[in-house]
Amino acid sequence: MDPIQDTKCCFVNPTSNVQTWAKKLKPNLCPTRMSLPYGLFQPMNF
Repeated sequence: MDPIQDTKCCFVNPTSNVQTWAKKLKPNLCPTRMSLPYGLFQPMNF
């Protein structure tokens, strides 16, 4: 359960447009996987 690096994570939500949401989210403000229940976050290169 190590925190994912801020520069390589995005919110993963199957009920919303993940790509659009991730583009609006600044990499340095991206929370870690520990911030929400396991499975909501996954690595992603911006």
